[in-house]
Amino acid sequence: VVADVACGVDLNMGCPKPFSTGGGMGQALLKDGERAASIVKSLRRTLPASVAVTCKIRLLPEISETCDLIRQLHAAGAVAVALHCRYAGVDPPK
Repeated sequence: VVADVACGVDLNMGCPKPFSTGGGMGQALLKDGERAASIVKSLRRTLPASVAVTCKIRLLPEISETCDLIRQLHAAGAVAVALHCRYAGVDPPK
């Protein structure tokens, strides 16, 4: 259904909201690179090649961890990974 109207699907791993993280979504996926990569692989298998699979992540505590996750997502089939330059769990003051 999505492939008929969308040119891409973006996996958002930057959402800090409790309804996302409590369900293992959003920022929770940053702590489980294997699961995130599995989701990307599943999307890539399911969607036609004409539909791009991309990801949005936040910075991890160490830059090497961030780079490793980006490589893992690319290897799983993500054509691009957008990096929101804010650490997971850090949001602007309200």
